[in-house]
Amino acid sequence: MECQKYQLTNPQKSIYLTEKFYNGTSINNICGTCIIHSELNFELLQQAIKTLIANNDNFKIHFQSKNNIIQQFISQPTIPEIEIIDINELSEVEKIEKTMQEKVYNIFSNENLYDFKIYKLPNNHGGFILNIHHLLADSWTLGLVARTVMQNYNSLLNGETPSPEENKFSYLGYIEDENTYLNSEKFVKDNEYWNSIFDTVPNLASIPTKNNVITNKTDCCALRNTYTISKEKMDEISSFCKNNNISVFNFFMSIYSIYIGKVCNTEDFVIGTPILNRGNFAQKQTHGMFISTLPVRINLNLDNSFVNFSKEIATNSLSMLRHQKYPYQNILENLRKKQPDLPNLYNVLLSYQITKTNTDGFNYETRWAFNNNCADDMQIHILDLNDFGSVNIFYDYKTQKFDTTEIDNIHNRILHIIEQVLNNNSIKLSKIEIITQDEKAIILKQFNNTKFKYNENTTLIDLFEEACNSSPSKTAIVCNG
Repeated sequence: MECQKYQLTNPQKSIYLTEKFYNGTSINNICGTCIIHSELNFELLQQAIKTLIANNDNFKIHFQSKNNIIQQFISQPTIPEIEIIDINELSEVEKIEKTMQEKVYNIFSNENLYDFKIYKLPNNHGGFILNIHHLLADSWTLGLVARTVMQNYNSLLNGETPSPEENKFSYLGYIEDENTYLNSEKFVKDNEYWNSIFDTVPNLASIPTKNNVITNKTDCCALRNTYTISKEKMDEISSFCKNNNISVFNFFMSIYSIYIGKVCNTEDFVIGTPILNRGNFAQKQTHGMFISTLPVRINLNLDNSFVNFSKEIATNSLSMLRHQKYPYQNILENLRKKQPDLPNLYNVLLSYQITKTNTDGFNYETRWAFNNNCADDMQIHILDLNDFGSVNIFYDYKTQKFDTTEIDNIHNRILHIIEQVLNNNSIKLSKIEIITQDEKAIILKQFNNTKFKYNENTTLIDLFEEACNSSPSKTAIVCNG
C-alpha cells in the first residue's frame, strides 16, 4: 500500500530552495552534542536514543521528488545501530568539537536524514552527537531531542519503560494546521498586513567591506568568529533594559540597526531575524522544521533617542509577530512584482536565543557545530544555550566578502556603541559614534599627518618646469577629447 504523500511546509520549502541553490554542500546540516557530566550506562543511552527514533514521526519522514515536485511521507524506520566512539585523546571538549565538525560536513542520502553517535570519555562520562538535515529539524528540535533522550535514559535507569507521551505530537499535525491557515481569512489579512508594511521596496543594506562584490553567488563558504559578552556586562545590559522597559533582544536589534544604517548610509532597510513559529503548546513539543524568518523593517531617524528607537522597534516587531505565520517567501514574491530583480530583502540576519535546558536531574550541557556555510552575507547569533548568564556572539560570514580582521573591527564597534548607550540613557542616534577610540586616533593622527619637507625657495613655476623636464613626452591635460 502506497504511503500518503504531503506537500512540504513553507519552512521546509525555504530549506529546499536553499538546498537546490547551494547543491552539494552541507549548508542545511544541523549538528549538536549533549555532553553528560555523569557516569553513564552506554547500553541504556543507546536504547534511549532508539526509543526516541521509534516513537517519533519526525525520524520516519522521507522525501520523494517526482517531476520536480518534492513530497514527504511517513514510513516505519529501520532503527539504526548507534555507534559508540571512544574519546581518549586531546581534551574532552576539543575532541568532541572535532568529532562534531567531522560529522557536520556529511552529505545525507535520502535514506536517513539524521545520524546519531555516542561518545565515551575516559572517566565513563560521555554523551551523544546528532547531525540532522534542516528539513527535519530546527534548533528548538535539538533541544527537544536532548530533553527526550535524557528522560528516556532516566526511565530506563530506574527500570521503567520510557513513556511515549513526549513523542505523541506529530509533524503531520503542523502540516494540517498550515494547510488550514493557507485557506483561511487569517492568511488573507496577513497578506494585506505585509503588503502595507512593504508598500515600497526598502534598500538592501549590506555592511561594506574591501570585497563588496560577490563574484560567485553559489559559493556559500563561510567562517565563524566567536566572542563573549561577560555575565557582568550582560547584567548591566539587562538592568538598562529593565529600567527603560525594553527587551534584551530589542536592545541588540537596535544596536546592530544603528551600526548597519550608519555604515550603509541608509535609513530604510531590513534585518532578517529567525522566529520560533510554534504557535501553541503542541507545536512547542513537536520535533520538526518550524522556524521561519521575520523581515524587520528598520526606519532610522537620527534625531531619535536610543530608548525611543528601541521602543519603536519593539512595537513594530510585536505587530509583525502577530502576522508571523505568513511565509517570508510570499512577501518576497509580492515585492518582486514591483522589482523583478530583487534578490532578497536583507543581507544580514540577527538571531537571539536564550534557552535553559531541562536537566531532569542530570548535569549536562549542549554545544553546536558550525557547518561553515552561510546563505546570507552575514548571520549574527546571540546565544546562551545553557543559561550561563554570559552570552556568545557568533558572526558567520561569507569568506568571499569578509575576513576575520574585518569581523573583529565590526564587533569592537558594536561594543563601542553599547558602551555609549549604557553611559548615556538619553543619547540621540546622531550622537552615537560607530568608530572606536583607537580607530579615531589612527584617522586623526596618522591619516591626517600630511606634513613633508620641501624647499621653501622653490616656486610653483619651478615645480611645473621640473615635471616637464622629467616627463617631456607625457600628456599634461586633455579637454573635450
